[in-house]
Amino acid sequence: MAKKVHAFKTMPPEDCLDVLLDEELQLSLEERCGIRCRAQLERMDHLIWRPITMEQVMSNHTKQAPGMFYGLKFPWNQESLNAFGAEWLTSAFRAAGTLSEDNHVTCLTMERQVKITGGNNGGKFLFEVKYAYKEPGLHTKLFAKVPFAMGTQTTSDRLSSSVYKQPMDACEINTYRLLESSFSAPMPKFYFGDISNETSNFILITERIPFVDVGAQRFKRPILNAMEIEGPYDKCKDYQLRSPAKEYYILIMQLSGRIAGCHKAGKFGPDAMLRQNFIWADSSSNFGSASVWGGAQKGGEEQLRSTFDMGYNFISNTAKQLYPDYVQTQEFQNKYMQTMLTLSKYTTAIETWKHADSNYVAMGHQNLNIDNVYFWRDETGGLCAGIFDFGAFGCSCLPHKMWWALNMSDFDNIKDHLDDYIDAFITSYVDSGGAVLDRLVVRKMMILTALQNMVIMINAIPNNFKMCPRQEWATIKDRHDPRIANDIDNKSTLRSCVHVLGVCVRVIEELDGPEVLQEFVEAELQREEQCILQREREEQRDREAAEIARIARQEKQAREAAEAEQIAKERRAWDEAEARQEAEERRRALVAEEEAKLKAREAQEISAEASAQLRARETAEHNKHDRQGEHAVGSGGRPEHRKTGHVPADRTRDETTQKALLGQEARRLKIAKPWGGYTGRKRRMFCLHGTACSEPIFRLQLQKLLPKLEDKVDLTFLDGPREITQGPAFEVMQKFFPGHPNRMWSQTRLDHRGWRAYDDAAETISWLQSQLQALDFNALQGMGQVDGVLGFSAGADHAVMLAAKEYLRGRPFGFLILLSPSAPGYTDQLPKLFSEKIGCPALLARGKREGYGAGLEPIFEATLSAGRFQLDEGGEKVPSNHVAKLFYDCEVLTHDEGHIPVPRNTTQAESITNRIVSFIFENS
Repeated sequence: MAKKVHAFKTMPPEDCLDVLLDEELQLSLEERCGIRCRAQLERMDHLIWRPITMEQVMSNHTKQAPGMFYGLKFPWNQESLNAFGAEWLTSAFRAAGTLSEDNHVTCLTMERQVKITGGNNGGKFLFEVKYAYKEPGLHTKLFAKVPFAMGTQTTSDRLSSSVYKQPMDACEINTYRLLESSFSAPMPKFYFGDISNETSNFILITERIPFVDVGAQRFKRPILNAMEIEGPYDKCKDYQLRSPAKEYYILIMQLSGRIAGCHKAGKFGPDAMLRQNFIWADSSSNFGSASVWGGAQKGGEEQLRSTFDMGYNFISNTAKQLYPDYVQTQEFQNKYMQTMLTLSKYTTAIETWKHADSNYVAMGHQNLNIDNVYFWRDETGGLCAGIFDFGAFGCSCLPHKMWWALNMSDFDNIKDHLDDYIDAFITSYVDSGGAVLDRLVVRKMMILTALQNMVIMINAIPNNFKMCPRQEWATIKDRHDPRIANDIDNKSTLRSCVHVLGVCVRVIEELDGPEVLQEFVEAELQREEQCILQREREEQRDREAAEIARIARQEKQAREAAEAEQIAKERRAWDEAEARQEAEERRRALVAEEEAKLKAREAQEISAEASAQLRARETAEHNKHDRQGEHAVGSGGRPEHRKTGHVPADRTRDETTQKALLGQEARRLKIAKPWGGYTGRKRRMFCLHGTACSEPIFRLQLQKLLPKLEDKVDLTFLDGPREITQGPAFEVMQKFFPGHPNRMWSQTRLDHRGWRAYDDAAETISWLQSQLQALDFNALQGMGQVDGVLGFSAGADHAVMLAAKEYLRGRPFGFLILLSPSAPGYTDQLPKLFSEKIGCPALLARGKREGYGAGLEPIFEATLSAGRFQLDEGGEKVPSNHVAKLFYDCEVLTHDEGHIPVPRNTTQAESITNRIVSFIFENS
C-alpha cells in the first residue's frame, strides 16, 4: 500500500484525478482527498482574485458566468441549483475530483422543512442527492452556502461580504479546495465550490453536519451519546451549551492555536502560494498612512464625536435596560468618549503594532465563534470539535482572532477565564510549531482589539433600527426578547451587535480597557519620538551622505580634471625639457666639435712648429757637421758619418721630444667616459632623502651605513627643491627631528589605484639632471662623475625616474640603491620613461610590514575611507615588488620592520649595510 501511495505523490497532477478511478489501488478517503488538493495546488499561478467594485456587483449579480476555479457556470441560490439539477452536480463533482467518472448523481431533492438561519455573510440551505451506486465516503445529505440575495433586506449584507470584505468568499472555498487534506482540525468534506470574479456570485457544497438538535430552541439540552454532534449552537447564546462554557472555549482556543502552529510549521504549503489565495496581513501590510499616527482619522474629531455620541445614546438611553447601570454615569460617559476618541487617533498605530512581530501573526479562522464549530464527545467523554464557515480565512494578528472567537461569549466567561484561554492557545500554538508568546502582550492585543470591535458595532447601530424599529426598544426587557434574540431576515446581525456592545462596554469598565489603551499610547508616543529622532538622524545621515557624495563627485571631477591637466602639463614639461635637453646636447656637441677642431688645429700647429724647429735644428746640426767634415775630408771628400751610416745621438733625442709633445696634447684633449667613473678613484653617489626630510635628517637616518662608505665613496646629499611646512609627514618629522629643515622633491598624491604619484615630477627630474650636469662639468676638471644613486621612500621613487631618464639617454648609472620605494603610480605619468625595462643594476631593501600606504598612512586611510580611490594591488601584496619589475636586474633585501631606511635591529642592519657597500663596488 505504501508503494501505491508513493506513486500518487510522485505522478503528474493532471493524472491524479484519473487515478481515483483505479479501483485496484483502493485508496483511503484521506489519500483521495490529498490527491485532489495536490492537483489544485499545482495550478495556482493563474487563479488570483482581482478586486471588484460595488458597481460591478450591482450590475452583474444576475448574470451567469463561469467560475474561476473549475470553469463551469454554476447556480448561486437554492432555486437555480434545483434548476441546474443532477446533471450539473455530476459535472461539478467530477471537475472537483469528488466523484468518480463512472458514477453520477441521479436525483436532487431540496430540504424544505429545515431552514438554515444565522450567520451574517451568506445564505445557506440543505439538499439531498442520490448516486448511480454507492461509494465509500460519498454523502447523500449535503449543505450549500451561497451569497445573500440583492434587492431584499440583505442587500447591505451582500455588498458587505462581496465588496468590503472581498475576497472572503473565495478564501472560504480555497480553504476546502486547497487545505482540506492538510488541515489540522476536522472539517466537512468538500464536494464543490467556485466563485465568479466577474459577478461575485459563488456556491460552496459540503457534506451536511448531522446536528442532532436542528430546529431545537431549548435553553438547556441534555448531554448526548458518544459521537453524536451537538447543536447547532447560535452566536451569543452560550446558555444553550450542554456543559460549562469554559470547556468549549478552551477547545476553541486549542484548535485556533493548532491551526496557527501548523501554518508556522509549513504544513499548509509555502507562504508565496498562500498569499495568492488567502487574505494576508503582516508587517509588510499598509494599515494607513504614517501621517495619521497620533492624529485624528479622516473626518475630523467633530464627526467622530457625533458617531460616538450616537453610540453612547444607544447604550445609555435607547437600550439601557440591556447594559450595566454604570453606563449612565457621567464618569463612564467621559471615560467612554475619551477612550473612543483616543482609539480612533491611534487605529493605524495599533494595527501596525499588532502585526509587527511575525510570531504573533499566522493563518487562522477569522471568527471562530461557537456557531462555526461543531462538537461531539468521544468514547471517553472527552469533548471534540470540527470547524466550518471559513469566510476570510487567512493570515493576520493571532490575538485579534482570539478576541473575535470570544466576543460573542458571555462577558463573565471572558472575564473569569481570559488568562486560561490565552494559556490554552499559547500551549497549543507552541506544540504545533509556533513560537512561545508573551501572555501579557497577547492580553494587551486582545483588549485593544475589543475596543476596536466596539467602534465597529457603534457604526452598525443605525442598522439595528432597520431590523427593530426605534419605538420598540423601550419595551424590550432583556436579551431573551425574541425581537433581538432571534435571527432577523435569517441573520444574527442584530443579536450580535447588541451583545458585543455590552461585552465591550464591560471591557472598558471591568477589564481596564482605557488603561491598556493609555499604556499603549504612552509607549507609542515614545516609539514615535524615537522614530522621529531616528528619521531625523537618518535624514541627517542621508543629507550628509548626499553632501559627501556631491563633494566627492566634485572632488573626483576636479581631481580627474586636475590629474588630466597635470599629466598634460607634465607631458608638455617633459617634451619641453626633452627639447631643451636635445638642444643643449646639440649645442654642446657643436661646442665640443668646435673645441675639438680648435684643439686639433692647435695640436697641428704645435706639431708643425715642433717639426719646423726640429728640422731647423737638424739642418743646423747637419751644416755644422758638414763644416767640420770639410776639415776631415779624405781623398774622397765625404763626411765620416755618412760612411758609417750612424744617426747622431742629438737627433734621436729630438724625435723622442716630438713624440712626448704629441702625447701630452692627446691626453689633454681626451674626453670623459660615461657614468661608471674611472678606476683608481673614490666612487661618487647621489643621496636622495624621503618626504619632509633634508640632508641633516637623512644623515641621521643613515648613521649605520655612512661610516662604511665615507672613506670609499663621495656622498653628495641633495635637498629637495621644494619646502614643506605642514601636513602629517611634516608633523612627524618635526616631532622626531625638531629644528631641521623639511624639503620634498615633488608634491605627493595618490592615483586612482592608491599608488604613489607626484605633481611636477618631470620638472623635478629635469632639476636633478641639472645637478648631474654640474657634476659632469666638475668631472672634466678631475673631480669624478656620479656612479650611482641612493634614495629612500619618495627619494627612491625619484631615483627610479632619474635612472630611467638617464638610461634612455644612453648614460646608465652603475647602480641604484632603493630603500623602501612606493608603488610606482608615476609610471602612468611618464609613460615614455618606462616604455622598456631599465638597464641599471638595482638593490632594493624594504620592511616586511610595509603596505601600500607606507609613509603616508593618515592620508592613505582618510582618502581610502572617503572613497576617492579603490585600492588595486595589481596582484602584488608588497608595493615595492612593482618597482623591482621595472628593472632587468634587481636584487631585493627584506627586514622585519616597517618604512625606515635602515632597520633598528643591529643584526639585520649590519647584514643590509654590508650588502649595500659590496653592491656599490661590484657595479662601479
